[in-house]
Amino acid sequence: MSRRKQRLDLPEHLPLIAKVRILYADTDAMGVVYHGSYIRYLEHARIEYLRARDTVYAEVEAAGFAVPVTELNVRYTAPARFDDLLTLRAGLIEQSRARLVFGYRMTVEPGDRAGLETTIPVLRATTGHCCMNPRTGRAVAFPPPLFERLAAAIAADRAALGNTPATDPDGPNKPD
Repeated sequence: MSRRKQRLDLPEHLPLIAKVRILYADTDAMGVVYHGSYIRYLEHARIEYLRARDTVYAEVEAAGFAVPVTELNVRYTAPARFDDLLTLRAGLIEQSRARLVFGYRMTVEPGDRAGLETTIPVLRATTGHCCMNPRTGRAVAFPPPLFERLAAAIAADRAALGNTPATDPDGPNKPD
């Protein structure tokens, strides 16, 4: 069986988006966060990233567009536990006419778990999205005002954090 290389080439630094306390309901019988619960944290980070950059997802939908997840890649590196304070970092790392890729890093920082003295990298992930007309279910180009806001967000993040564009391990970025 051929394994497709996961798209996890992330910029070294991503903007701090939020800190989230791990709920008991998000853990399994071993007291660690159930792997599927992290997907909700990715969505939380993505929505708050957009909101902080003047893009409220509910307004995107009200304008007649949807931006569904089309790809998800996650690399779990250490478990988060009940009552940890999870640090969510996220950024828009690729953009084309009709697609977006977000990158994420989650950590537990010193002081955010009893007795923790060093940062624990919990996971890194990417999600791919397309712009879609929800009535037809077909991909469409992002409306120009939204496209421009997202492009400005990428440029501002790169300038502030000193990042260079992410590269796709399968080849150069190609427009859709």
